[in-house]
Amino acid sequence: MKEEITLKEAQKEFKSHGLDPKGFAEVPPQEEAFQGCLEFLQGIRKTSTFNNRSSYGLKHLVERNIDPHVYFTYVYEGTFILAALASGFKARTVVEDSDLLEDRGLNCWFNIYDEDLKRRNREWGEELYRRQQK
Repeated sequence: MKEEITLKEAQKEFKSHGLDPKGFAEVPPQEEAFQGCLEFLQGIRKTSTFNNRSSYGLKHLVERNIDPHVYFTYVYEGTFILAALASGFKARTVVEDSDLLEDRGLNCWFNIYDEDLKRRNREWGEELYRRQQK
């Protein structure tokens, strides 16, 4: 992954059906959401196989754990997919398990290590809870 990448840069680098709707990178809250997704994915290991968690489910996982005082909390599924691709994960579409970059759809799986994902979910959830208690 590049040291820093914006949503707009990711859209240009990872062209794919469903990931470039008009104006979607222009929406400032999605840039915040994209950065939140990148932070959430940082340090999560990649596997040689694809996890059975869909991009739609993963975007909700991030939404539940994002601190609304730091990031915009609504994440487009395409925003999460671009963040995962920018983080170096590979993607496969859920439908027909065809390659994402072959224009087959938006909902996909990634080669994300599930134990790291669970750990990150727990860490971010606990941190968000602590912040809300202050």
